[in-house]
Amino acid sequence: MKVFIAGATGLLGKRVGKLLLAGGHQVVGLARSEANRALLESMGAEARPGSLFDKNEMIAATEGCDAILHLATKIPPKTRTTPKDWRENDRIRTEGADNLTGAALHHKVGLYLQQSILFIYGDQQGRVINSQTPLAKRQPFPLRSAVAMENIVNEKAREQGLPAITLRFAGFYGPDSAQTQGMIQAVRKGKMPIIGRGDYYYNLIHLDDAASAVAFAVDNHESLMHQAHNVSDFHPATFAGVIRYLAELTGGKKPGHFPAWLARLFLGGALVEVLTNSYQNRTNTLAGWQPAYPSYREGFEQVVSQI
Repeated sequence: MKVFIAGATGLLGKRVGKLLLAGGHQVVGLARSEANRALLESMGAEARPGSLFDKNEMIAATEGCDAILHLATKIPPKTRTTPKDWRENDRIRTEGADNLTGAALHHKVGLYLQQSILFIYGDQQGRVINSQTPLAKRQPFPLRSAVAMENIVNEKAREQGLPAITLRFAGFYGPDSAQTQGMIQAVRKGKMPIIGRGDYYYNLIHLDDAASAVAFAVDNHESLMHQAHNVSDFHPATFAGVIRYLAELTGGKKPGHFPAWLARLFLGGALVEVLTNSYQNRTNTLAGWQPAYPSYREGFEQVVSQI
């Protein structure tokens, strides 16, 4: 297939592009700069210009493609954020999804794949979730556009026959992620405290495994169609367990605890809410796919060895 990827030069997108190319697909990537164009061409992909926020440009950029993958994000690098910091990411999720689904319907592609996130389940008090678990009715501001994005995709699937798959991913980590690098540095220096008791569950997935799940979904889309699939390593662990393991792995200081009320003052209520919401994703609905890193332990061993 010829597969169009929005977000093709991001941490997830470039991994997906390489896997699809290795699997015999043709890859077309959205490139908004000369550097991104060069990166895509060096991978063996075709680079096409365009803005996610322009419907006609997305129709032109996806011409001749059999599948469209929306993997684009713009997560703000700051720790404490306001709704203004999330504005571009919100537009990518909503306007971007609207324009790419419109292009998918215009070209009658065989697959539209949407990247989403597990965080929208909210606080489930540690319960095991599945794709039928109702999403949280109230969402912190960084997550509201993710729900709106899924609604756009679901409405067009229901009313216009959009051939859609949604992958709701757990928290990403990887050796080339600035966020992961910052966390590991903080743990090494003893500056990554555990918020509260740390007994809330943390669901994670290595970026390499996230990419292989996307490639698997492309290759097996007919059996996965019109569903949301929760994707993680399926071995949730408590936040305290993850941070303590990282401290041991990196030779860092034993992590201390930070009261939740104090964390809200420093990090903001929205981030603390996202971090401390507790649920467990243990059910793999991608039959035939398994993560190469079956838990955070194996995954972070690889990450630390590469940093």
